[in-house]
Amino acid sequence: MKLMKLFSLLFLSLGFIQCGSTKFDQTPPFKILSAKMTHITGGVPGVSSLDVYLQYTAATKPTVKHLYFRGKKTTAIIEQKLDNPYIVARFKEEDNAERYDLELQKDVKKEYGNTTAKKAEKFPFELQQNEAVLSYEVNGKLRYYKISNIKENTPVRMR
Repeated sequence: MKLMKLFSLLFLSLGFIQCGSTKFDQTPPFKILSAKMTHITGGVPGVSSLDVYLQYTAATKPTVKHLYFRGKKTTAIIEQKLDNPYIVARFKEEDNAERYDLELQKDVKKEYGNTTAKKAEKFPFELQQNEAVLSYEVNGKLRYYKISNIKENTPVRMR
């Protein structure tokens, strides 16, 4: 009986450990042909972005969700450029100072001396500078695919 309890406790604890780590898909329903990133500075002062382009091939259009890259997360979209399909993610970059969410109080007395607070979201992956993780959906299940060797294009300045 004690052996059975020990075995079930061990099995249960391994299950919890497994749930805590993210598994990457080894065979996603698409193939990444090329991965590139470009820094883009716009015509408006303080407006710039880091755009990641993943050229892919697939039998059916994938349902992409987010791209995780360099400590940030943004929505990924599908775009067509010169008859080639791309998964695109645009990370807005802030010039000058970081922007913060305001936490306002209903009580005026509590509002006095209130400062902005940055809400930090823990980044779920440990990645190199040239790596990203794409989240996508298959049959209602969220999956993750790690992309390595993202090439850096020459920065673009818009006028």
